[in-house]
Amino acid sequence: MEIKLAVYKRENGKRVLDKQYVKDTLFISFGIVEDILEKIDFNGDTTDRAIIKALPYIKPILKDIFDGITDDELKRCNTFDLLQVAKGIITYCVELIYGISDTGDDEKNEQREA
Repeated sequence: MEIKLAVYKRENGKRVLDKQYVKDTLFISFGIVEDILEKIDFNGDTTDRAIIKALPYIKPILKDIFDGITDDELKRCNTFDLLQVAKGIITYCVELIYGISDTGDDEKNEQREA
């Protein structure tokens, strides 16, 4: 899963690309996954509501994923871009947990035992 995050700056009164962070491999600590999943009501939350509930965890996640990104750079990111990245991360976390907890797949169970 590749995630990109653009940081902008003002130059001659216009917003221009300053830097772009790209990460093709995600390392998200289990503690952060656990924090996000605790906030989501899987029976009642829409994806948008889940993102809103997870927002307090987004900044630490972004700083964990994009090595070297600063608070100032995060402030200069497009909100839409940040929310798309957050949506991708939350979806990834949920899929990861569901994938790990899927014990109904005999082939996967056989591979784990080998």
